[in-house]
Amino acid sequence: MKPDISAPGQGVLSSVPSGGFAFFNGTSMAGPHVAGVVALIISANPLLAGRVDAIENIIKETAQPYTTAQNCGNSLGGKIPNHAYGYGRIDAFRAVERALLFTTSVKNDVKNASIKAFPNPFEQNFTLNTEGVEGATTVEIFNINGQLILPNEPFFIKSIALSSRFPTLRVVYIFIK
Repeated sequence: MKPDISAPGQGVLSSVPSGGFAFFNGTSMAGPHVAGVVALIISANPLLAGRVDAIENIIKETAQPYTTAQNCGNSLGGKIPNHAYGYGRIDAFRAVERALLFTTSVKNDVKNASIKAFPNPFEQNFTLNTEGVEGATTVEIFNINGQLILPNEPFFIKSIALSSRFPTLRVVYIFIK
C-alpha cells in the first residue's frame, strides 16, 4: 500500500526565481520536507548514515497518525497505515528524538584498544590507526549525502591511509566496526 508516509504538500510557501514567494502544492513540496527530516535524523545520529531501513522505520514509527473516512478497495481509511496518509504525517521533532536513541551494539571485549580516525570528516587526507585491535577491522566510508562509497572493507594492518584512493571526494565520513 502506498503512500508509506505523508508530508506537508498543500499550500506550502516557497521561494520563486523572481525573488519573491508563492504557495505551491504536491510532491514537489512534500519531498523536500521528507528529505529535510532525513538530514536532521542523520545529523542527530551519524550512526544512521547509510542505514535506509532504520531511517524509514524511524520516520514511520514517529509519524503523527492520520486517518480518512474514505475507503479504497480493501483498504480502510480509518486504519493505520492507510491509502491516504500511510503511517501518518512526518514529525521531525519525534524523528530526531528517536534517532538520538538509536545505538549499535559492539560485541568485542577488546582491552587497551585504540582506534583513531583523523580527521573525521575529511576532505582529501585520512589516516586510520587500530592499535590493540585483534582481527579484522571493518571500515565503511560515506559521502556527505550519506551514500556508502566503500562498504565493509576489512583490513588487518594497524594503519591505513586513504588520501590517494578518493582524490575527487570532498567531505566523507568514516564508521569503524
